[in-house]
This record gives sequence, C-alpha cells and structure tokens, in this order.
Amino acid sequence: MSKTRASDPRRQRGVALLEAVIGMLVLSVAVLGSLLLLAQGTRQQHVNNGRAQVIDQLRGQIASQGLDLCDSSPTLTVHASTVSGTTVECTSLGNVTVTLPGDSARVVTVPDDAARVIDVEVDSPLVGGSLTLGASR
Repeated sequence: MSKTRASDPRRQRGVALLEAVIGMLVLSVAVLGSLLLLAQGTRQQHVNNGRAQVIDQLRGQIASQGLDLCDSSPTLTVHASTVSGTTVECTSLGNVTVTLPGDSARVVTVPDDAARVIDVEVDSPLVGGSLTLGASR
C-alpha cells in the first residue's frame, strides 16, 4: 500500500500548528478588547468621581455662602488638583410671593435680591469637559 499525501504526518503537524497559531491570535484579540474596555471604564469612573467631588463641594459652598457666591469663581479641587474655569451666575426671579398652607395660610413675599436661581458651570478636563448645574439650564 502506498502513502498518500493527506496521511503524511509532517503535513498534518503543519496544519495543527497553523490552527494553534490562529486560535492564539483570536484569543489575543479578545483579551486585548477586554483590556481596552476595562481601561475605558476606569477612565470614566475617574471622571465620575471628579464630578461627584465638584458637586459635593459646590453644594457645601452654596449652603454656607448662599447668594454671596453669585458672580464669583469658587475654588474647587478634584483629586488634589485645583479646578479652574468655574463660574457662578445668579438670575433674579423678581419679587416672589409664596402662600404657605395651613390654618392661618400665611403669604410671604421674597424680595427681588433674595429670590435668585444659582447656575454653575465648571469647564475642566478633570470633570470630563463641561459640567453645568442649575435650575435655568
């Protein structure tokens, strides 16, 4: 009986080696894709943490300074770095009259200089670009 080319063991070893190399290449692409997704998620989490830090600091400053914060540039820090490009604008609502419910239904008038909407804009790569907070935006 004569040997055929298809049953030659050396030829089969070459095919098995090629299959193994292609399998490793496919696996490498899958691992690389997973690592890229992990890196992107880590970067996004870093930006989200920076945004949370800025929002917490702004809430604290608004609570402590109130309308004195209007038309200023408060100092904010994210991950131990100072954030520049923060602006605070206050828009007057005019005189506001509020009727409080209850037995005596009181009417309270808030003067023009106290009835304001506070808008804050932070423009920094530490917060992923531009972050806008406020009721009128």
